Amino acid sequence: MANRGIVVSDTWDAEDQAAVGQEIVMSSGRARVSVGALAPWDTQLVYFKLDVSGVVSSIHTQSIELDVLEPGAPDPGHINRKTSSKIWISQTTYDPDKNVFVSECDIGRMTAAIREITVDYRSLKRAVGKARELFGTGQEPWSHPPTSGEPGQYCSKRELELLRRELLDFLRGKEVDICQVWRRLQCCCAMGGFGGRPGDGGPGEDPWSKTPPSGMEIVSVPNAIDYTIDYNRPFAGKYGPIPYEDPWWKILLIIIAIILTIAALASAAADLANRSNDTVIGQVTMAVLDAPETEPDPTTISTKDPGSVDAAVVRLNGNRSLTASVFSYLDAHNTEANTDPVNNLDGHIHTSGAIVTNSEIDQIFQDIANNPGDSTLLAQLNVFKSGARTGTTKAYLLRGVDTISPRNKDDGGTHYFINQLNIVDRGGAEVSNSGDSGSLWLIEDAGGNHRIIGLNHAGCTNLDATASRIQDVTKALKIHFA
Repeated sequence: MANRGIVVSDTWDAEDQAAVGQEIVMSSGRARVSVGALAPWDTQLVYFKLDVSGVVSSIHTQSIELDVLEPGAPDPGHINRKTSSKIWISQTTYDPDKNVFVSECDIGRMTAAIREITVDYRSLKRAVGKARELFGTGQEPWSHPPTSGEPGQYCSKRELELLRRELLDFLRGKEVDICQVWRRLQCCCAMGGFGGRPGDGGPGEDPWSKTPPSGMEIVSVPNAIDYTIDYNRPFAGKYGPIPYEDPWWKILLIIIAIILTIAALASAAADLANRSNDTVIGQVTMAVLDAPETEPDPTTISTKDPGSVDAAVVRLNGNRSLTASVFSYLDAHNTEANTDPVNNLDGHIHTSGAIVTNSEIDQIFQDIANNPGDSTLLAQLNVFKSGARTGTTKAYLLRGVDTISPRNKDDGGTHYFINQLNIVDRGGAEVSNSGDSGSLWLIEDAGGNHRIIGLNHAGCTNLDATASRIQDVTKALKIHFA
């Protein structure tokens, strides 16, 4: 192996030995693996450290000879003491201009790019929380001068401000060069526990060092890779190009997968895909937001006109199934703020999926206007929803369709929603909050029919909510409940 440029490393620290479960003994300046006594036909896996950085990418044959030190060992020249095997060595680099990884061997070149990665939800959430802790959500990063080893010790005011803005943009879901953010973090934060100045070989230089974790680490694995192969000497088989011979093909894919896992954040083309089973319930297949950004003339709007919709269709994966019934909802829970159930505390609400049409909504409001004291008619204004943020909440439907309902946009400006339902609290309970969007509002029917009347998408003071009429939603998304 030495003739091929392959260097066997004798440097093993205690952590390395513990990681692979073997003991390294130094004897006469050489490292030996202590195997111990083995009974006949027993086996033990032995690990070696190889440095192949100076080796040509190719298939290399290695020879191994067993050196038995114990007295009474079999003939030193016995054939079973010697063996040989092949080592497949390739070189993989990252091309920052094309955002791809290139792996080369003697047969050809494989180019790979991450199309999608799976990110562990808990580590991502922890990293986001740590970023907020380090750089805040609005305070000046230099308002408290850092002491030795603290975050920001090696960044200028301007650099800290740029990093803070980039992090905030990333947390808000905007398009940000994550590579640039990562480089700034490494320079400013001393990633391995906030010790060491960049460039001095300290723990801040390498986020994969053995120093205590910083809380910024993200566990990710690539699960969709685009790749192409260019052969040095093209050839074709009976049915087209022949891939790399086994095990070249598999080994190169494994090598690239490992490198992409370690350096996933270096690929600006990677999609941040979080698929943790405790978080993701499906995939969005269609979305509609048709509210105008210019305020229309209210005198030209009729309740017969289609209402604005902000909604999406999700193909569920079954991770959050409640019951066999399609239209089941969680009822109020004893650990939540709202504990007044529709049916039973800590239970479920089962419905048929029937909806209230736009014409029926108009008729309800007209009947109440004609008979304002009719308790039976007024009962149709009692509604409820089961929201992800506020749980099962009971509320009251205001009498009449609101022709124009303004809603602030996340990036500034306003959406003007047409023909919306306004819903207010019944007794001071929180009606809607961030995270409740998509909840269905249903009429609270004493008979248990509970027809769907609207889709929640906004709340102004947490004591009121705005919902799109459900018929407008079904028409915009071209769906029906059944």
